[in-house]
Amino acid sequence: ARLLRGHSVSPEAADPEARYPAAREQSRLFFLQSLSPASSAYNETFAFDIEGPLQAEQLRAALNVLVARHAALRTRFELVDGVVSAIPSAPYEVDLPCLPEAEAEARCNTPFDLSRPEMLRASLTGLAQDRHLLFLTIHHIAIDGQSITEFLMQLSALLGGQPLASPAKPYQAFAQTRADFRLSEGYDRQIADWQQDLSQILPLGFQPLFPAEGHSGRAGGFHQASIGGAQWRALQVCAQEHGVSLFALLALLFANGLSRLTGRTDIAIGAPVANRSLGDFERLVGMCVNTVPFFVEIRRDDRLGDAVTRLDRHLKRTLARQDVDFDEVRDIAVATGRTTALFDTMLVLENTHLDQLKIGGANVTPRLYCKPEAKFPLTLFVTETSDGADLVFEYQTAVLSPLQITALADAIGCGASALPGSLALALGALSVGADDGRAQLRGWSEGSRVAIGEPWLPDAVKAHNPDDIAVSDQ
Repeated sequence: ARLLRGHSVSPEAADPEARYPAAREQSRLFFLQSLSPASSAYNETFAFDIEGPLQAEQLRAALNVLVARHAALRTRFELVDGVVSAIPSAPYEVDLPCLPEAEAEARCNTPFDLSRPEMLRASLTGLAQDRHLLFLTIHHIAIDGQSITEFLMQLSALLGGQPLASPAKPYQAFAQTRADFRLSEGYDRQIADWQQDLSQILPLGFQPLFPAEGHSGRAGGFHQASIGGAQWRALQVCAQEHGVSLFALLALLFANGLSRLTGRTDIAIGAPVANRSLGDFERLVGMCVNTVPFFVEIRRDDRLGDAVTRLDRHLKRTLARQDVDFDEVRDIAVATGRTTALFDTMLVLENTHLDQLKIGGANVTPRLYCKPEAKFPLTLFVTETSDGADLVFEYQTAVLSPLQITALADAIGCGASALPGSLALALGALSVGADDGRAQLRGWSEGSRVAIGEPWLPDAVKAHNPDDIAVSDQ
């Protein structure tokens, strides 16, 4: 209660039952959760090792302040006449139980009931004297990557006794701004651009890499790798000197690795975009992110420099129409005759900074939390660090095996090492750690989970523990 004094909450708290039509981004997640009510795939859990003194009651009070301040954390949803309604509710008290680690993780993985407003869960696990694990779990309908960074910064300020800035605009303002833009000529122009491009691109192929037939369940696996500091800086310099984005380089490395390991040359990938450009929503805590598809044609005879320039142009054109809701992009694809998903592989250049959580007198270290379910057959998360970049591969174990993911990580790592000095070479000459014949993991293009035999594995991959691979410049 002491922490609540002197900290204003967001304006909509004065009318906690102010119903509004959910944003498209929220509606999509509502329907996905409704289709699989027992799924925890959209539970976003963040874990932190805390070494040093921790005042649990102060932490709980700070979480309560943030629930009161941000309506997205206390909004329930219901379907009325085919329309999803969002209903901000009165602030609730956050529980902060101290549980054994297995029980805390089970709590993190319990599906959310979106008809209830409690979108934030927290728990602690005592590991030793003055050492704890903190788990924060929020449903994706209430938060995105940029939001969690803002959330952690505000939590740190409260724990440090610092004043908070004036509240950001309420989430209703974001939802209304998006709805208004859908009635504008600018939105129509972006729709027309998607129609033109998809009508030209989709007939060329670009089918999902992992057809859904024969696979069931979302059981997830995780694999960690890293790109060392010198290699990461070389990629940044290469992008700057060549006049392309770093994301374009990473996308080419990812697509080339997928191509060399699957035999496919038409690679469709999805990527999240912040989706906050239509107003002053940078500090908003809520689900804002949109998703866009992009398409990479791998031409082995192309110069690497030409390939990345072409991809960068395509990405810039894609980002210029990022305000079109993904559901409408999918509908445009269906109108062209597409009957399968636009993509089943994701590339995420993270804008989540978990190192923003600070607790006075304690060392706080983010810990990778391995969710039991994966949303997509394959997602690569790339997070810049002080020592380069962390790569986290999240994959569905019914579709892909640890050895396949190890081979892909090895291919991307080798490519990252070789690319900065190879822009004049043919794309097919870019090193992926082994020749195509030995590196290809047969069966990917047919969507089957391959029990990989020794002949299909590169020597470099055989030497690795599948659960512990790092690409390093040390």
